[in-house]
Amino acid sequence: MLQYLRKHKFLLLFILYSIMIWVLSSLTKPELPIKFSGIDKVIHILEFMVLGFLGIFAYRETWTGKNSKLSITVSFIVCSSYGAIDELHQYFILGRNASFNDFLADTLGVGLGIIIAIIIDRSR
Repeated sequence: MLQYLRKHKFLLLFILYSIMIWVLSSLTKPELPIKFSGIDKVIHILEFMVLGFLGIFAYRETWTGKNSKLSITVSFIVCSSYGAIDELHQYFILGRNASFNDFLADTLGVGLGIIIAIIIDRSR
């Protein structure tokens, strides 16, 4: 079991991080300590940048090799779709709403996370 977890550490982190996003988005919208126009979008970008980063490494360590265009495509689609599902989920949470602009911020974050992962991976 421990050997499996070592081999699939990014998959485990991806799953745990996805659960954390779901749990946090299930809470009533908190007041943010930092207040400036667009802070919500910055949070969405950062949150999903981590998901995209973990997603591509999870896919690569589980199903494909290092330089697969398929891993980029699948990771982007899966993580962006998770953003869409999360926005739909927030529609049903008291004090939250579904926002297409939040979904766009999620998708931008996913793309940035994947790009950062590729840059780091190539530098190794």
